[in-house]
Amino acid sequence: MRVVIDTIVGYVFHKAEFFIPTEAVAAVSADPKDDRFLEAAIAGDADLIVSGDRHLLDLRSFRGTPIVTARDLLNRLQDKSSD
Repeated sequence: MRVVIDTIVGYVFHKAEFFIPTEAVAAVSADPKDDRFLEAAIAGDADLIVSGDRHLLDLRSFRGTPIVTARDLLNRLQDKSSD
């Protein structure tokens, strides 16, 4: 299992783009530190926000960008591969 995780993390890191947020948001009142992930998603024009953080997941989406768990992401990828 560790090899699979290392492979996935390596792939994501290789494909990742890094952005410096240019807009401040205040959307997660329960944990304002989580806003930085939303700011990064805005700056990077993200298609999805993948998180295990309950405060972010409770939002379900932010400005039209779905917020999903890693399991949800894997399910979406699996569904696309079966099409």
